[in-house]
Order: sequence, then C-alpha cells, then structure tokens
Amino acid sequence: MPLYTRKLGGKSGNPKLQIDLIEVLHRIESDTRKIRAITPIIKREDVKQEFGARIVEEILKRTNKGVDKDDKGFKSYSKTYRQSDIFKIYKGRKLKPDLKLTGEMQSSLNVVKTTATGVIISFIDQEDGSKARGHIVGDNPNKMPIRDFFGLPDEDIEKIMNETIKEYTSGSLQAQMSLMDAVLGEPILATVGDQSAFLGEFLLGTENG
Repeated sequence: MPLYTRKLGGKSGNPKLQIDLIEVLHRIESDTRKIRAITPIIKREDVKQEFGARIVEEILKRTNKGVDKDDKGFKSYSKTYRQSDIFKIYKGRKLKPDLKLTGEMQSSLNVVKTTATGVIISFIDQEDGSKARGHIVGDNPNKMPIRDFFGLPDEDIEKIMNETIKEYTSGSLQAQMSLMDAVLGEPILATVGDQSAFLGEFLLGTENG
C-alpha cells in the first residue's frame, strides 16, 4: 500500500491526495522513544505545511522530467498533437511530455488543507483540477493517454519526511530541547552544544543507549 490515499472524483472532479505523517513516521522509524518524541513535532502546523510543500515540489520536479508517480516515463505526444497550432505556440520544439503547456495546472497544485496529523494536496482552481484528472485517469474529451503524475514512490515520501524533521529540529533550539526531554523523560542539564550533538546523532540513528 502506498503512503498516500487519493480521491479522483467524477469527470469534473478535483483530485485530492492525502498523506498521514504519523503513518509515514511509523514506516521510517521503529524506535518507540523516537516516535514518541517526534510525534508532537510533525503535528505542528508549520511542519505539516513544510512537508506538504516539499511533496508538491517533488511531484512537479518529476512531472517536468516526464516521469509518473511509479517512476515510468510519460507516453509521447501524438503526431497530430505535435503538429497542432497550440503545441507549436506553447511547446516550440520540446517534444518530451511534461504536462506544462501553459503552466497553469502545475501552479495550481498546492497544500489545500491540513488535518490533525496530515496534509491534503489538490488543485486550487477547479478547472485545473479537472484537467489534471484527465491526465491521471485518461478520461478526457481529447483522448489523451494516461500520464499519472499525481503521487510519489514511498521512498521519496520517506526521504522528505526525514529531511523535514531534521531541518526543523536543527533550526529550532526549543524543538531540540523538547525532543530530548521527551526521549529521556526529564529536562536536560547538558550544554546547548552537547544537546545539539546528541540530537543530530539521535535523528541520524547513530545514538547508542
């Protein structure tokens, strides 16, 4: 099972992708001390927003490379489409599909909502969402082939989770203090330097104890 759920809606529906950060955390970490310590961090609104923004960024990066959610290349443009006036206007000689004719659909992809432990990613504009659905399921009046860009491999989601947690904790002394207090069960009296060193080792999985 992938680390996300999708709701694609009807023919004019706006696709939604939901990721639960707690589920991702349990996938990447088995140490109950770390899970207990990190859970309050990933429930923070700013952390959820940052995680979601990175997911969106990675989806768009892969899409612009012509790669779908399962690491497969997009099907090539048809000869008829390549010869159309609109293709010549917007795409020029670029023949590799990247779902970026005008750029409006991609710019509409965003974190539209957060839950207690997760994020929901969708399209701000309904028309762009409907257009995206046509690419995802192939259900469109122009009979375009399926180019399902709406998702990521689990390993990419796990990597983004790790990066988000580490960046947040490394940039926040309060987060460092809270994390170590939760791990050890009591306030830490060590120096700030010792705390930072411990936290770095802890999150990288090299702490012994």
